[in-house]
Order: sequence, then structure tokens, then C-alpha cells
Amino acid sequence: DEPIMPTPYYCSVNAPDKINVYTDGSWLYPLKKFLGLGGAGVWWPERALAANDKGHTFRPLSIAEKEMAFHTDDQDGVRLHTKIGGFSGSSTRTELAAGIIAVCAHGPVHIGSDSEVFVNGANFYITCITNGTKHNTNWKLTSDGDLWEHFYNAAKAKGPHSIRLTWVKGHATQQNIEDGITNLTNKLGNDIADAVADIGTALHGEDLMAAAKCFDVRHKFYQKFM
Repeated sequence: DEPIMPTPYYCSVNAPDKINVYTDGSWLYPLKKFLGLGGAGVWWPERALAANDKGHTFRPLSIAEKEMAFHTDDQDGVRLHTKIGGFSGSSTRTELAAGIIAVCAHGPVHIGSDSEVFVNGANFYITCITNGTKHNTNWKLTSDGDLWEHFYNAAKAKGPHSIRLTWVKGHATQQNIEDGITNLTNKLGNDIADAVADIGTALHGEDLMAAAKCFDVRHKFYQKFM
């Protein structure tokens, strides 16, 4: 049977102007499809899973979040992560998976992501839903079409007015902050989301990751030799 992908509840609140969640993806050995291992990470700063906890915004886990990702919470906020794999994997796919997890949370979301491909694609579909126009995308013939379809359905269920996406600089430096390309808040948010994505990748297991690294090195050696 076709898998039933979880979607969020409808949200009547508009997305905030300020980024309230950061997402990122991790993909190892991108040039070798048979070795690809990845993970998706979501970072909710100042989010609490229990009411009146730490003075943060109370936002319990949704059913969709529980189905799609593992989570940890501490005094700083909530982290969600999961592993991504398969021959069709890519860095964009992991970024998209992380975005879907964020959208499926309760309440309005303003996602900060360092993937322009994901942000531009997501904004395109949100605009289509908002304007009631057809996107004319054949999901089966589109790269990562299964996840784009899931994002589209999740955005329709939640309400496009409650979702906003903004590109943030990935792996930002102090110089980027001084140049006005990003700010300290977005740098820290992206850095933490990046670390959470690595935790998702680690779910593949140390042995599998070590084997993939070994074969990647060997494959590069053979290419150089030939």
C-alpha cells in the first residue's frame, strides 16, 4: 500500500516575522549514490514540551513529529532528528525532510534554512497554495518529488499563511556577521541545526558509517589509479 504521510493540524495564526525554528540536513559521500548516508535536524530555540517549563513557549510534540523524528529537550529548546538514506538521497533531500518535520509542528512556523534550493522551492509551492494556482508538477518525475508532495500536502493542511521561510547563511563566520550577511542569532541557530542533523546521520550506526567511509576512500584510490 501507499504509505500514509503524517500532516499537521490546521493553524489559524500567521507565521511570525522572526525565525522561530532552524532546519538543516547532512549528506555524506554525495558523489557515490551507493554510499550515501544522511540525516535531518530541526532546532527549536526556547521551545518547551511542558507547560510553564523554563519560561519558554509551550509547544508539545505533534503526532506527526513523533512519527517522523526522535527528539531531545533541554533548558535551551527542542531538537528533532532522523536519518535519511537510499539511492535517491541528496543534501537537498535531507534539507527538505527537516523542513517537513518543522512544518508539522503545532502552531505557526518561520523556518530558517541555509538551503536556497529548499527555501525557493518551498516558497513557490506556498505561493501556489495561497493564490489557488496549479503548480503543474509531476511528483513522480521530479527530483525528491515524493517529499515535495509531502511538503505541499503538509502546507495545505496547516495553512500557507502560517508558514514562512527565510534563507540564512550556512557555516557563517564572524566576518559574515560584520559584513551584515547574517547575525549572531541566525549563526547560532544554523550551527545547532547542523549539529542536530549530524546526530540524525549517526543513527545509521558507527559500523555502517565506518564501512561507507572505507569504501569511499577505496573508490577514490581506484579512480586516481585508473
